[in-house]
Amino acid sequence: MSRVLLINPSIKGSMYQTPCLGLGYIGASLKKAGHDVTVIDGCLSNVNVKRVVSLMDELRPDCIGVTGFTLQYPTIREIFPAVKQLNPHITTVFGGQHASALTEYVMKETPEIDFTIKGEGENAFPALLAALSDGGNLRKIDGLAFRENGGIVVNPRAFLADLDGLELPWKVINPLDYTSGMGHGFMAKRRPVAPVISSRGCPYKCSFCGGFMTLGRKLRLREPEKFVDEIEYLINNYGIREVHIVDDNFTFYKEHAAQVCEDILKRKLDISWSLPNGIRADSVDYPLLQLMKEAGCYYTAFGIEFGSERMLKLTHKQLSLDTVKKTVAMAHKLGYITHGFFIMGHPQEKQEDIEATIDVARKMPLDRMSVTFMLPLPGSEIFDYYLQKDYLNMESVNWEQFAGPQYIPRTEFLTYHELIRLLRIAYVRFYLNPRRVLSYLFKLRSLSQIKGLVPGVKTLFSSIVRRGKWWNLQQAGYIGGYNLANPSVSIIIPTLNEMENLPHVLPVIPDLPEIKELILVDGLSTDDTIKVARELVPAIKVILQTEKGKGAAMKYAWEKATGDILVTLDADGSISPREIPQLIKPLLNGCQLTKGSRFLPGGGTVDMPPLRRIGNWIFTTMTNILFGTKYTDLVYGFHAFRREVLEKIDIESGSFAIDTELYLKVKKAGLKVEEVPSFESRRIYGSGKLRSLSDGWKILNLILKERFHG
Repeated sequence: MSRVLLINPSIKGSMYQTPCLGLGYIGASLKKAGHDVTVIDGCLSNVNVKRVVSLMDELRPDCIGVTGFTLQYPTIREIFPAVKQLNPHITTVFGGQHASALTEYVMKETPEIDFTIKGEGENAFPALLAALSDGGNLRKIDGLAFRENGGIVVNPRAFLADLDGLELPWKVINPLDYTSGMGHGFMAKRRPVAPVISSRGCPYKCSFCGGFMTLGRKLRLREPEKFVDEIEYLINNYGIREVHIVDDNFTFYKEHAAQVCEDILKRKLDISWSLPNGIRADSVDYPLLQLMKEAGCYYTAFGIEFGSERMLKLTHKQLSLDTVKKTVAMAHKLGYITHGFFIMGHPQEKQEDIEATIDVARKMPLDRMSVTFMLPLPGSEIFDYYLQKDYLNMESVNWEQFAGPQYIPRTEFLTYHELIRLLRIAYVRFYLNPRRVLSYLFKLRSLSQIKGLVPGVKTLFSSIVRRGKWWNLQQAGYIGGYNLANPSVSIIIPTLNEMENLPHVLPVIPDLPEIKELILVDGLSTDDTIKVARELVPAIKVILQTEKGKGAAMKYAWEKATGDILVTLDADGSISPREIPQLIKPLLNGCQLTKGSRFLPGGGTVDMPPLRRIGNWIFTTMTNILFGTKYTDLVYGFHAFRREVLEKIDIESGSFAIDTELYLKVKKAGLKVEEVPSFESRRIYGSGKLRSLSDGWKILNLILKERFHG
């Protein structure tokens, strides 16, 4: 038996609180195989690197499995190194949409991932643990990717044929833990609510979808009776009063959906239900809609995507707009709350296409509308198109931009400004319709539904207003929140005998266009530090410092750097270069210095002994009292600042205390400082040069000097 920790990392800014069914199904399968399983879901609490590190100490798992979508990948690729730092012998497994679409890529980029499961994991994960325990053949496990002889082996996938044979996710997940937040679509008529699925897979080939990478193209069904058994189980054991059927194609086979409805009615189940993931308008008719309504369905979304026949054809949607209009009208007539999903920002979309979508949306009797910008999701045809056109570069792609208003699509006929304007027009024309709004409000039947209006309005506001702010950045030369025209960035890396660590640092530095130069300032290393640096980055600028100490190195590098923003990065691998974008971002919004903090939410450390932790807390608290600052982490050397800062302060220190002196003097000069979360790992090779007592004495003297004699 193994102790297994399953993790679904948090999605920043998400208001959804609904169980991760995929992790639940896998956890239940592992539990059935005799393993001790703990599931940690990021929509219930803040699950980041720091939280995972604390769970490692608390649970001491033998194996950790992490799932996630593309927008969660930046957090995921920080979790695995942190876990391996704590326990090099732990088994690490990555699965889900992103891992299934980019299996070899994620394993090459993150060597701390031992195994990846491509596709469904309910059979593969238990089989993997069994093989590791008894020496079984890894090549016989469907969808498993593993390392062998310096390479990566990816086994063929085989999708589950019998969904009814799976253990229910409620064996490891309690649906009542999810009662306080908002579920799918911010819509719940009767609480408590639980999500359920009656099928997996999608036979369609929409160019913008990558879901088939995980669940396949063949639609596989549960027996209607078994599916309704689960609903009845939830009612009897947890008091569930509403279920959200989150299939991609619940009504694809009308007879299957009808049998589910008839069984619910036959058993006289007191249950409300909805279809928040959406259904195809051409897979349902009036008799089925009527039967669904009688069986308790009150809300359905429709995946319409475009109001332009050209775009529907271009994206292989295979949908008739005439059918859409008739189906939405039928659902409206029967009293459903109807919701239309639409997309803007296809690379080849024109203004007249978007105007057609706006016109179709506002003329249909929809109660709600959601418009998203097209994401080039890994595994999708659009993702391949982006790579082909060099809109994306796998060596420098910033996965953090694959979420919400942060993402800026590449369009060949429209500017981002025009997209924002059309997005606003779409929402304004749709919702500034009193008859539509009143019709929607009259359909609400519970306080829970009324409460759901608040996050819905917030999301609407975010879609219209926050994206406008991103346009302001774009107009000034920003893309994805970074200024591509001005200012430029210099990355400064102090080194002393770091040849073993540089291969883990330099290749990971993001290839952002605003990075003008990499500067290695070397303290006369006696190993091949400089040689290795030049082999890894031939264009790197090497500076030899003439005086000892980090402070002397930094001052010399600042003098030689030509960038408008100067970033300091340790060469020992303790700080991930992937944190650089979030470090420089505030500097483009008026901030003059940004510094990392291990003690902000999202930050953390696995390399701070108790004495150093206490000392840092004392010095940070003392500084906040004496200087009126609000720092959370004073003695930490990850920072970036605008060049003009050097014109307003005079740095004297030649030791490691230069970072603290910088933070103090910048604040004394009245400049704007902002902290951002940062995670500190242990240095990869070699030993640190910090000495707690003597270094602490230097910091104390510096604080007192700057306060009373500076």
